[in-house]
Amino acid sequence: MICLFDFRRIPTGRRHSSAVMNTGRCLPVSIAAYFLTASLAFAQVGLNCPVASLPANMDSYTEDCLNDLDEVLSLDSQPRKTRNGLLWRHDRADQTLVIAVMYSRYCRLLEEHATNQSRSEMASWLERVHDELYEKEVLSRIISDSRDTASLPIHIGPARAFRVRATGQFITVASRKDANAPPPQPAGRMTSTSRSELYLRDSPYVVNNNNKYFVLVASVFSASDAAREIDRLKSKAPQYDFVAYAPYQGNPAYAIMMATWVSKEVAYQALEEARRDVAGDAFVWKCPQSGEIGTC
Repeated sequence: MICLFDFRRIPTGRRHSSAVMNTGRCLPVSIAAYFLTASLAFAQVGLNCPVASLPANMDSYTEDCLNDLDEVLSLDSQPRKTRNGLLWRHDRADQTLVIAVMYSRYCRLLEEHATNQSRSEMASWLERVHDELYEKEVLSRIISDSRDTASLPIHIGPARAFRVRATGQFITVASRKDANAPPPQPAGRMTSTSRSELYLRDSPYVVNNNNKYFVLVASVFSASDAAREIDRLKSKAPQYDFVAYAPYQGNPAYAIMMATWVSKEVAYQALEEARRDVAGDAFVWKCPQSGEIGTC
């Protein structure tokens, strides 16, 4: 779905009142779910800092992460570096919700303390903060995907590039799940859809120990071969889905994955199934994370 949002305020009374998204961006799926049962009241004040009510059943990992925000946030802090450090330490927190809260806090700090700046100067600073906070980690370009693209949500804004094989057109796809991998399910009870949601996850905002694992089932040396291999694997094991990544960091191969951006636990569950049903030489690959904290 394509969706555009303006800044809006949602009064909550909770300590961690936070942000949703800004003008021209689409609300991520995981955040949208939180507000399905919320009562929304809107009013524009000051910079129109967006504020979101928090879910009543918020997990303890995310709550602990939000409790640390006051210690690390200031107008002098670097948004991307602060975000990466926070979500590296709190690797099971809901990244989308935490970043939304961070954006709201930065906006409110600016309203309260940058009184000597013009509105346009504050808006420009806030736009830079938004771009840094919502920049996603991209391993490589996905060139082929066995999932039905017609059913994937679409949004405008920073996201990974996704090629529709039938037309060669580039679109962007929204995150289908939040950063936390759900608990593994017994394979016998899983449908193809639940496997796809569990194993093939969108790239995170911050790479950490809870989302840096992949399961590689094949590699080829051209985009056309990657598309054909995806089709072959889907025909062989229709209960699974697969994606093909363009070459990464000098490696000439196109990597075909059955699990992406998952926890170690989920990766080894997927590996067991991959070796049984898809490719006997499948293996787990993880981001090397040799550079900046939170990147691959």
